[in-house]
Amino acid sequence: MTVGEKIKKAIERAGTDPIKVAANIDMSTANLYRIFKRDSVETKYLVKLSELLNVPLSYFYEEEATLEQFLDSNGSLGEIRYPFTKADLKFELDKAQLRIDHLEQRLKDKEDIIDLMKTKIK
Repeated sequence: MTVGEKIKKAIERAGTDPIKVAANIDMSTANLYRIFKRDSVETKYLVKLSELLNVPLSYFYEEEATLEQFLDSNGSLGEIRYPFTKADLKFELDKAQLRIDHLEQRLKDKEDIIDLMKTKIK
């Protein structure tokens, strides 16, 4: 199933129509209908569709994913809650970048020590 077909199915499952969906994701209705026939869609639209249609973003990326896999025991998609906010993710990313910078500096220091030791041995 192509990404476009998955989008179309998710819209149908949500009980809404493409005109409303297109308006909510800042896209023309004609463009949304063209997307139904494509196998690639810009990520920014997939994120908006995921939130609007209440389906996990992974549904659009996984080759074998079907909406049925995400249904709860009542046959409903239920409410998808993401455990992190954008601010949380930004904080974690910044923290990871600081750690990377620190480790790169330590690696450089070790390389300098090795070079120094090599010159003393000669």
